[in-house]
Amino acid sequence: MRREKISRRIGLPAAGESDQTKEPAANNRAIVKYAFGFCVLFVVLLIARVDAATYYVSTSGNDSNPGSPDQPFRNILTAYGLTNPGDTVIVMPGSYSETYNDYGLRLNRSGLPGSPITVKSAEKWEAILDGQTDYSHGYVVWMDGEHNVLEGFVVTNGSYGGIWMDGVGNVVLNNEVHHNGNDGDPESPYGQNGIFSAAGMGHRYIGNYIHHNGRIQWDSNLDHGLYLCADDELIANNIVTNNSGMGLQIAGHDTVANMRVYNNVFAFNGGAGVLLWNGMRAVNIKNNITYYNGFGIGTYGAHGWGVVVENNLGFGDRQGFMNFGNDGTSSDLTYSLANNIEADPQFVNARAEDFRLWSSSPAINSGAYISEIISGYEDKSRTAGTSYDIGAYE
Repeated sequence: MRREKISRRIGLPAAGESDQTKEPAANNRAIVKYAFGFCVLFVVLLIARVDAATYYVSTSGNDSNPGSPDQPFRNILTAYGLTNPGDTVIVMPGSYSETYNDYGLRLNRSGLPGSPITVKSAEKWEAILDGQTDYSHGYVVWMDGEHNVLEGFVVTNGSYGGIWMDGVGNVVLNNEVHHNGNDGDPESPYGQNGIFSAAGMGHRYIGNYIHHNGRIQWDSNLDHGLYLCADDELIANNIVTNNSGMGLQIAGHDTVANMRVYNNVFAFNGGAGVLLWNGMRAVNIKNNITYYNGFGIGTYGAHGWGVVVENNLGFGDRQGFMNFGNDGTSSDLTYSLANNIEADPQFVNARAEDFRLWSSSPAINSGAYISEIISGYEDKSRTAGTSYDIGAYE
């Protein structure tokens, strides 16, 4: 709509109109108009980026305020409802329990590639999104817009789960997602997860601490740290521990394609560190550490092709590190395994969930170079060159 208005204002032809029958001079004038039009559009977009708005939210604020640093809003959704591509909502420390109709905190607006809408905790893990175990909305956060970023929050006490993902190109960055889906009917066949991607594509999960999600007291193998079903998803630099079922279940309900699982730690999960189920196509699993899970990385009823499992390290997984083609099902997945290591990663203090590496760790400089990942957990730069450390820390 906006681009159509700009086009009419600077004299471009309307949709469906052709200028092929114009005289050469008229065509030259049209070319000039087109060039002028693109310049105007570029300037308009540049101004939009320069003038991107920032809104502030505080538990001591008021929704009648303008949302400035000294006069913040009270509710995140009030600020979010004003956003456009490139805008940011800064949330001050405190606890927030917000709902939108039958949803939790619903981020359903649309940013643009390279110009997302960002909702960010002013201080990492000091703003808490608390679902209060309210079954009326299930998940604490619903991200079903396009190109939204959720950054730096604690997401907790979701009745069914922490974050529901849909839409296109949404990002979950540097959050702590914990103790979601802990309650409920132990006989229910519906999973309760830290993060669940229902559909959409292009989501990113980077630098998060995802732990103690699911019906842990019943050891539910339906409940996972991450349960991901969408295409073109990136899971990188996360620490995923002590979840009821799998650390990460990749679920190909409609064939998961182009998923990348890089430089994560999966530890102390009740089931696998990483499990592939059903339809797979072009899934890369590299530079991860699995540690004292049910088993490390493997399949259950998996089908498809192009699964690459390289430069991972496993230790202490009760049923073994790798479990491919031996899951008691009719899996016919085509996969390749290379440069995987079974050895103690030598964490600084795994029981205290300090997954940094001692200098003697076999994980150091044993990872594959991945151009898509240039930093590690806590944003520390990866070593330049051809070798990364395995795991979330560099």
